[in-house]
Amino acid sequence: MPPEMSTLKFKNVRYQQRIPFIIYADFECLTIPHDSTAPPGSNTTFYDKHVPCSIGLKLVTTFPELELEYDHHTGPDCVVWFLKRLLQIEMACITLLFDEKRLIMTTDDTDDFKRSIDCYICRKPLTNKPGDKVRDHDHITGKYRGAAHRMCNIRLRKTYKIPVFFHNLRNYDMHLIVTSLSKFPQIEISVIGQGM
Repeated sequence: MPPEMSTLKFKNVRYQQRIPFIIYADFECLTIPHDSTAPPGSNTTFYDKHVPCSIGLKLVTTFPELELEYDHHTGPDCVVWFLKRLLQIEMACITLLFDEKRLIMTTDDTDDFKRSIDCYICRKPLTNKPGDKVRDHDHITGKYRGAAHRMCNIRLRKTYKIPVFFHNLRNYDMHLIVTSLSKFPQIEISVIGQGM
């Protein structure tokens, strides 16, 4: 156990920044009778087959110009439709991510920067060393976020990943996606065991 009165601090401040794009999705399947029999000596019993029949997805973003209504597709091609739709959404997101806005400073922002004596990221005092106090801004919108230490500002890296959240992905929906990946040979796939 840590000593009494000790303080726990979070150092990876970039993980506290809001992610600009998140997708929520879920598949639905029909169960149809399975016509295969297990090999002799097997303890497996085939009784039904899960066939994907629909997909629903929603992109949640900080960009009003990219806000999409709930999207869905019904039919036997729903998994392929979903993967194609993800590629379309990815292209739209990348276009916005790489359109880096320059810093936009209002009069209030300039006054705030001049008055700031603490880094808004680490909450420690800013020094008078030349180049230590910088204007941090959102590289996507261009909006000023606050006065920061130069190194704290550098640690805030932009996220180039678009997380996709599924209900029960690992135990069910991933099986549906993996079986359809062969229809996209031009896409390089790298597998991350677990994580972002």
